[in-house]
Amino acid sequence: MPKNTDLSNLVIFVETNSVNDFIYRNSFVKYLLKRNLKIFIVNVNSIFKKKEKKDFKNIVIINIKNKNQLKTFLKKKKEIKCINFVEKRFRNLGFFILFKKYNLKIYEVKRYGDIRDTKFFFEKNIFNNIAKIISLFKVILNIIVFNIFYQTRFLNRTEKLFCSIRNNEKINSYEFNYFNQSILSNLLIKFIGIYNFKFYKKIFLINVVFSEEIKDLKNTKNNKILFLDSSLNHSDRIFFESRISINDKKKYYQLLIKFFLKIQHLFKKKVVIAVHPSNNFNEIKKIFKNFRCEIYNTKGLIKNADILLFHETSAIIYGIITNKKIINIKLKCMGEYYSFRNNLYAEELKCQTINLDQNINITKSFYSKIKKSFNAYKRNYIFVTRKNKSINDLLDLM
Repeated sequence: MPKNTDLSNLVIFVETNSVNDFIYRNSFVKYLLKRNLKIFIVNVNSIFKKKEKKDFKNIVIINIKNKNQLKTFLKKKKEIKCINFVEKRFRNLGFFILFKKYNLKIYEVKRYGDIRDTKFFFEKNIFNNIAKIISLFKVILNIIVFNIFYQTRFLNRTEKLFCSIRNNEKINSYEFNYFNQSILSNLLIKFIGIYNFKFYKKIFLINVVFSEEIKDLKNTKNNKILFLDSSLNHSDRIFFESRISINDKKKYYQLLIKFFLKIQHLFKKKVVIAVHPSNNFNEIKKIFKNFRCEIYNTKGLIKNADILLFHETSAIIYGIITNKKIINIKLKCMGEYYSFRNNLYAEELKCQTINLDQNINITKSFYSKIKKSFNAYKRNYIFVTRKNKSINDLLDLM
């Protein structure tokens, strides 16, 4: 339990289409709720799909559609402790200005662990290419504006940043979704000083996985093959490339199902699908009708799996921690963006890879060749400090 931290006036700022989805995917917030604290979750997303039923107790959800609503809320609350998960984007600039106006002390928790490098993929369609160039300059302009506002003190810097990386260049590139896509843009970014400016006052290094989570990952059964699903039309894929075609999507699922049936028969272990939270669960369940599908239980499924199959996902971190056998699956029909991302993980982990576009001959002896020890990745990306290992350690510093 935290020693000196008063969490009775805790407010968490988010920007999400589903507060339930946000909590399911954020173990830090789930831990706070287990302590029976009454937590205010302020959602600044102005576009709501539908009113959802709360899956968690002890939370008060406040949906903010404009700055005036946030003003009203902040006037009523005094001496609140704020944890911010709202992105630093143009659309949210007004909210950050209000944080300054009411002199809120903001804390942020950034646990990365996954590989973020990517690049734009240009194509024959000139209009799509123009849209991508415009998107790139919007990213750069966003950085410039926030840089100026922090430098001129129109915005309050984050009081304390709890982050799994300490390099300021990487922190900024992750925070502002910028990854040096070209030499020209790299020079421009250096010119405007993204490597130098800081949006935080103090930084505390933390591990990607808290000690409380590691305890929950113990007592594994190792009796299943788990596929960590990816979103074929993830916003990043659309941003850097384009939407997947209907034919490619159909081919993708056909090849996967054929492979799953084969490996399931060969290793005498059931294949289970951990559905990506942004995918339509009913659609995926219908596609994989011969396999068990689950959503919002990825860590629990990983804990009881023997082999993990994946393309690229941050969830693979929990498989690395629990020393699971890991196989990276490649398919050309996924597009250039995913081909690039899949290769990044395969090269960094040096794990077994299978290209489903090729005629593959898998035998029982293949099982013994699957790598399950990834100590270098653990050191470089996951367990980066011996301090601040638990969520309680973090709360004590707030």
